[in-house]
Amino acid sequence: MIEQPAYTGFGFSDGEWGLLVGLPQSVLTAASAAESDGTRRTMAETAAGLETIAAGRESASPLVAAVAGEIVTRVGDPETGEELPVIAPADRAP
Repeated sequence: MIEQPAYTGFGFSDGEWGLLVGLPQSVLTAASAAESDGTRRTMAETAAGLETIAAGRESASPLVAAVAGEIVTRVGDPETGEELPVIAPADRAP
């Protein structure tokens, strides 16, 4: 018997699940890169955002916990010291 992906239990297609899981990370990336405040600060903002997303795995909502779990699986678990994706926004023209 072939095991179905967990998201099918929520009634989502593969494409819909990809959008649901991609959205929090996209918002995090945009928010971290919105201000030109240097790579170190951007990395700290990204780390804080991913820690917040990872905390969603403890949510009482099965959907929120599943989305957070999938994001952590894809980008790395900050609680285990995995390296986070580096976001280095281009310098803005004055």
